[in-house]
Amino acid sequence: MRNDSFIKLQKEKEEKKNRFKESLPYSLDYIEWLEKFTTRFGTFSTDTFLYDHELLSQEDLENVDYLETLFEEIYDYAEENYINYHKLPYGFFYSLQHNGIG
Repeated sequence: MRNDSFIKLQKEKEEKKNRFKESLPYSLDYIEWLEKFTTRFGTFSTDTFLYDHELLSQEDLENVDYLETLFEEIYDYAEENYINYHKLPYGFFYSLQHNGIG
């Protein structure tokens, strides 16, 4: 019985992720949230909030979970369009800005 609920939860999570991916090119909602979020938290990684949930609302927690998906979409787009990234000792990043906030 437990496996069924776990599988259902994972399936729902995957469906939400797919809806998010589909909405990215057509909606500024997530980018505007990210703009406000990065103004509040200038430097962070998705692990920053792993054990410190009281800093974030439920919406923030869900949107932080989407950061990996956003990065995957940016990475795929950059690869297809030969957009360069910046190398760092611990990985790489793309410079992005919205309304002057990067």
